[in-house]
Amino acid sequence: MLDRGLALFAIGLVFGGGFGFLTAAGMGVTLDGHDHATGHDAGGHAEVHDHANARPVEIAPGATVPAVALTATRDMASGWNVHVALTGLAFAPEHSGQENSPGEGHVHLYLDGVKVARVYGPWVHLPVGDPGARLTAALYSNDHRPLTSDGAPIQASVTLGD
Repeated sequence: MLDRGLALFAIGLVFGGGFGFLTAAGMGVTLDGHDHATGHDAGGHAEVHDHANARPVEIAPGATVPAVALTATRDMASGWNVHVALTGLAFAPEHSGQENSPGEGHVHLYLDGVKVARVYGPWVHLPVGDPGARLTAALYSNDHRPLTSDGAPIQASVTLGD
């Protein structure tokens, strides 16, 4: 009886721990406790760069400047279906967290200045957002630094419609 109880307890720990890790990962929390799902702007300002102290990756003069186009369509069940179209930059989820590689990266989505998602592909479902809210897609390098051109972040914004 005791052996069975210990076995069930061990199974519960394994599955419970796994569920906890999956939940944390789904919210953007890494093993070091760093939260990539929300911004770091504690002052409550609509800061689009969640890594405000990170040195941006400035696109060199004369180089092709990547671009992003953004559309959001209301999902009939809930939220918004968001399409992120990139030119001059390829989504590279397999290189996330690695060194910057020109032409690769990902997108951070901000809703009224608050980070709501990290995007590694052209389509994402956004479960939140009221009509009239401002959705912004900003380009980031593999090493999570904002991409800039002439000192300005490379991004696009749309207002969520009805």
